Amino acid sequence: MATAFTFFQNTTSNEVFGISGVKTAVCSWKYQDDEVYGKGAQVDLLIDRADDVVNVCEMKYSSGEYVLNKAEFERIDNKMQAFRTVTHTAKSVFRTIVTVVRCSSYMHWM
Repeated sequence: MATAFTFFQNTTSNEVFGISGVKTAVCSWKYQDDEVYGKGAQVDLLIDRADDVVNVCEMKYSSGEYVLNKAEFERIDNKMQAFRTVTHTAKSVFRTIVTVVRCSSYMHWM
């Protein structure tokens, strides 16, 4: 999570994400396992936007091209579902991968 906050402390606007005209609030999010919602989840970085969108950001470091495989995609998708369920948000929730290198994926399962 420290990487996520360092990233945002060193950016002066939302231009990095192409949302410079939208007011945002930035935070991380975590909840513990419980009997109501089940398994816990942690999100590296949330961008709560005034245009009724929440970006669930997954911060990834790789020395070479980062490949988003099916297992990782499903893990991130589970975090998104947990966030929707626990927070009862009515906003659209977007999956966002933040990396310093190129990111690719196997599109046949997305």
